[in-house]
Amino acid sequence: MTAEPLLRIRGLTVSYPAAGAEILTSVDLDAPAGTTVAVLGPSGSGKSTLVAAITGLLPPEARTGGEIWFDGLALHRMDEATRRRLRGRRIGTIPQDPAVALNPVLPIGVQVAEALLIHGLAGRAEAGRRAIGLLRSAGLPDPESVAARYPHELSGGMRQRALAAAALAAEPELILADEPTSAVDVVAQAGVLDDLAAVTTGTGRTLILVTHDVGLAIERAEWGVVMAAGRTVEAGPIRRLASAGEHPVTRSLMAAAPHLRTARLRPGSAALPPARAQGRQEKRGRPAELLRLDRVSRIYPPAHRADEPVPALDGVSAVVHRGETLGVVGESGAGKSTLAALALRLTTPTAGRVLFDGADLAGLRGAGMRAFRRRAQLVFQDPYAALDPQMRAGDAIAEPVRALRLTGRSERAARVREAADLVHLPVTLLRRRPRELSGGECQRVVLARAFVVRPDLLICDEPASALDAAVQAQILQLIVDVQAELGLGCLFISHDLGAVRQVADRVLVLRHGRTVEEGPAAETLEKPSHPYTVALVAAAPGRRNPPPPAVSPAATVPPGGIHP
Repeated sequence: MTAEPLLRIRGLTVSYPAAGAEILTSVDLDAPAGTTVAVLGPSGSGKSTLVAAITGLLPPEARTGGEIWFDGLALHRMDEATRRRLRGRRIGTIPQDPAVALNPVLPIGVQVAEALLIHGLAGRAEAGRRAIGLLRSAGLPDPESVAARYPHELSGGMRQRALAAAALAAEPELILADEPTSAVDVVAQAGVLDDLAAVTTGTGRTLILVTHDVGLAIERAEWGVVMAAGRTVEAGPIRRLASAGEHPVTRSLMAAAPHLRTARLRPGSAALPPARAQGRQEKRGRPAELLRLDRVSRIYPPAHRADEPVPALDGVSAVVHRGETLGVVGESGAGKSTLAALALRLTTPTAGRVLFDGADLAGLRGAGMRAFRRRAQLVFQDPYAALDPQMRAGDAIAEPVRALRLTGRSERAARVREAADLVHLPVTLLRRRPRELSGGECQRVVLARAFVVRPDLLICDEPASALDAAVQAQILQLIVDVQAELGLGCLFISHDLGAVRQVADRVLVLRHGRTVEEGPAAETLEKPSHPYTVALVAAAPGRRNPPPPAVSPAATVPPGGIHP
């Protein structure tokens, strides 16, 4: 990295004095024009805060120090009006959370065209036409229809691709991608990253790729920066960091990254309280089959009169046994989240039946429905959207216990502490609100909220999508341990095939709402038979560009050096 950096950061600090929190304590980063720099680090290390500091979008209560230089401009001394002229035009951002980043009351096409209009790069009609072209380039089918739809009418992966299209609209020189594929299946992930590579390779544009996916970083970046506890701890060529990183955090991240050759996790690491062991005894003697979806279909009415009805699921059957995990994979829009909604009776099937512990969910009323709500819990895909922004973490965890009237006040507090401990959430974080937590910390709050009622069925909709590799490994092991202790059945929905390989006993592959393949996890993911499953496996990060063999740790140090 000898070229003059387009982006240069020195000694960056960010703190929240009122909360007594120091998020960034010393960050250095160099990103020359025309390079892709991956920013890695454990959950809570400050990666997303770094992006917000570069763009000037930190909350008003934040206090900053240090220097941020962009193309010779001192961003750290720049007033807000000048920063606004840079945002979207010269600095584009792809946020981590599409549900929060997109305006729920504006059509997608309007939001993609926004930067073109704000910066005077096109008239309204031309901006609309270019927005459709950007959506098409982002791999979205029928971009004219997508442009007319609202965010809630798109899947999580489709929303993420729309965000990428919006960020690239004005052809910015610097693109800040904060977990741009965390909600996207591996096929769509490859498409989004190919799009980003197409607009950066050979153009002089710079991409800062914040990601917890080590395989993706190795495959897509030239340079890596590792953060921990708000500091830069190591930097260098990404493949050197992968094979011979020197810092313990770097080595931990690289070692923990799941892949398709990872063995199925086995229980044994979680120390569960006696109350949970007692719960397991109470569950003995129940039928082995916990959840059955019997030829279920779900057809949604069209969003617009001219459209045809949307078949989200078409005759899908699946079974989850007690103590077993069924992994569900497929690209965005395949019907995975609809399957979860049917299993929880958050929506009803157009055809077919959903049975829980032998009872048809369609017939549950009153006390039976309340009992089901306790016994079946959902771990949401989007932790920020799943949490009340004004509610402290401890209160969020206690909410289902209070709502279901399971315990008194004193036992409720003990339940909260127990659940927080299970997901490795420090008690000091229980008084923080979601905006004061990292994405990974918020996801652990959501997990604790699911475990606090001691359910029988756990439905995980992308439960590790916001977690770095090391924390993801802890959470996946935790799910396996708690499942074994309590005999939980688990429906595990994920686009991360490596994570599915680690936790699933069987795998169900969906495409366009239909089952294309089902079988044992190891056999299905290692030796797929259906062409679509073959394509999914081939697109998994690291398959095209596996980590290199170990090399000498001696490597070029970026300008400014590395802080220990």
